[in-house]
Amino acid sequence: MRKYLSLVLIAASAPAWACAVCFGAADSGQTHGMNAGILTLLATTLGVLAMCVGFALRIALRIRRAEREMEPEPPAPPAEVELA
Repeated sequence: MRKYLSLVLIAASAPAWACAVCFGAADSGQTHGMNAGILTLLATTLGVLAMCVGFALRIALRIRRAEREMEPEPPAPPAEVELA
């Protein structure tokens, strides 16, 4: 029964046509929209990654500055005494 039903459904179905993007129409509005969507997603991803790198660099610079401030200053040389 299932075999016949699937054969009937396949035979009765209409042919499917590819969209403009799949068909390869370079001047289609769908193709331009898809390209714009891809560029938007790439720009968003690169922006987030750039912010992560910037945050990591900011933390590294703050750590370096804090370590410099925590270093003790070298002791002053002893004052020379003049014998007169």
